[in-house]
Amino acid sequence: MATRDDQFWGEFLGIEPSRWDLPGISIRAHVGLQGYRGLWCFRRRDHTVISAPAGWISLLRHRVGENDGKRLLDESFLAELLGVMLPATRASSPTRISTDADTGLRLRAPW
Repeated sequence: MATRDDQFWGEFLGIEPSRWDLPGISIRAHVGLQGYRGLWCFRRRDHTVISAPAGWISLLRHRVGENDGKRLLDESFLAELLGVMLPATRASSPTRISTDADTGLRLRAPW
């Protein structure tokens, strides 16, 4: 990822671009996704950013550990994590769009 891309995604997700070179997880309230009522994970190297509605941040910081970066892209882990916040969830892999028939909850890839 070029420096320009690091800058764009850092601003979009609310982190300093230099954080991409540090292992770990950043949990931020939506900046570029303000108004979106879902969770969005973005990973570069060993750093993962979780962007979520402001009301979810405290719970996510409590539930997500520093070693969960790779697990955040796993369907079953996301379903378990989101199940804490939502009555019913259907997790999606980065290449699929899925809609839960009961709740209408739609999870999709960022592209």
